[in-house]
Amino acid sequence: MPAQRCSGAARGIPLVIVLVAGMGLLSACSGAAAPKTTPPPDTEKDIARWALPFDGYSPTNAQTMALLYARSLVASRCMQRDNVPWVVPPMNPEYSQGESYNDYGFRLSSPALAKKWGFHQAPARNTFASNGLTYPGRPTDPQEGAVYDRCFADAENAVPADARAALHPPRIPSQDTTADVRAAAVRWHTCMLPAGVSDLPDDPLDFPTSSLIAEFGLDGDAAPGAPETISMAERRLALKDAQCRESSGYLDALYGAEWAAEEAYIADHGDEFAQAAQNMQALRKYISDTIGSLGGA
Repeated sequence: MPAQRCSGAARGIPLVIVLVAGMGLLSACSGAAAPKTTPPPDTEKDIARWALPFDGYSPTNAQTMALLYARSLVASRCMQRDNVPWVVPPMNPEYSQGESYNDYGFRLSSPALAKKWGFHQAPARNTFASNGLTYPGRPTDPQEGAVYDRCFADAENAVPADARAALHPPRIPSQDTTADVRAAAVRWHTCMLPAGVSDLPDDPLDFPTSSLIAEFGLDGDAAPGAPETISMAERRLALKDAQCRESSGYLDALYGAEWAAEEAYIADHGDEFAQAAQNMQALRKYISDTIGSLGGA
């Protein structure tokens, strides 16, 4: 599979963010002093969905999309006041990045996904494009463009500081270099040898290789329009990879190491996660209030 993201705290902003022209990343701002207790994580172990203890302390892909939508609604209302016709299409609340990813943007691996999509990612569901809608870009008229820039700047500044800080949750390094994970990577490599890949890497996270990316048309990780467009050669190799990740114990070792590291970090940094939980609450409130008041405008 294409390279996967780091451990929960090192995930950064979800993979789903593709900013509309003129919309910059929200900058992190310090919030109020954190309370001295941390809500216990309610995440249950689920390797199939790669659920981890940090999950409740950072935004999901859908929440990130909702935040971008909320900011666009605020900017749109501002532009309309200045007679600039910039209208945001309605957002589908059931947005999903697709079955290739979990809710937090982690690339999943399974034989079932490999059989269906090969190394390609499944298309996102309920996007603007899939619903026949076009997200408006920056106006070409200079005066309207200036209004656009000012309104989006104002919309970003209107997001509360603690809600903005939710996009920058606590971080720790990935655990892919621990002894158990490295030993499992060696077993994965041995399992993959019969596939005859000339540039087979030592690490599953480096697979597929650049040559395979070119061969299978994976540049940019663009998803095909339908599963039948994916070659059987790609499906067979992706299936072998997914099976070797499971049989070698690589996925189990990496998941166990990530879970243990995140659980220990939360236990040692209670104040940091109490603040992160507070930031997430502020983010949810801002999204709900803004879309609730402007979503039908």
